[in-house]
Amino acid sequence: NPCRKFQAFECREISYPPPLPEAEESERGGGYVCCLVDRTGVRKREESLLRERNRLDTMVDAMGAGLAVFNDGLQLVWANDRLCDWFNIESIHGQHCCSIYRKDQPPRSSCPIRMVEDKGRAQSTAVEYTDANGRWKCYWNVVTQVRSDIPRYLVLTTDITAQKRQQEQMEWIDRLSRYLQTSLNLDRV
Repeated sequence: NPCRKFQAFECREISYPPPLPEAEESERGGGYVCCLVDRTGVRKREESLLRERNRLDTMVDAMGAGLAVFNDGLQLVWANDRLCDWFNIESIHGQHCCSIYRKDQPPRSSCPIRMVEDKGRAQSTAVEYTDANGRWKCYWNVVTQVRSDIPRYLVLTTDITAQKRQQEQMEWIDRLSRYLQTSLNLDRV
C-alpha cells in the first residue's frame, strides 16, 4: 500500500477507495488513489469541546442536583449521573418522563413540561418517589424550556426529602400541641 508511509503523521487521516477490480485495473493502469485530509482544526475543536464538556460536568456534579433534558415528545435525551442514581435509570435515551418521575403512570393534565409549553414560563412541582428498596423520597422539580431551534426542556431536580420530613414533623408537633391544649383541663392541675 503506497499510502502507508503517510499514516505516521499526526492529525492526518488517510482515506482511499477500495482496489479496483482486476479488469478495470489493467485498463486504467490501476492501483490506489491516496487522499490526505487535514484534520488539525477539527481535532482542536473536538479537544476544546471535550474540555468544555468536562468543565460543565464538574459544575453540574458540584450542584448536587439532578438534571435532565427532554424533547418535545417528553422523551429523555440526556441526564446527569446524580439523576440516574436517584431514579435508578440505566438506559437514559428515549425514556418517557412519566416512566421516570411517575413510575409509568399516564401523563397528568398538569404535566409541568406541557404547562411550560402552554404558559411560556418555568414550572415547579414536588414529586414523591419510592425507590426499589422501598425508601420514600421527595424531589422538587423546576422545568424550563431551553431556547433552541429544537424544542427541549430542562428539568432541575433537587432532593427535598429531609426538608419534607422536618415539615411533617413540625406539623405533627403542632397537631399534638393543639390536641393537648384542648384535651387537658389545666384548671384542675
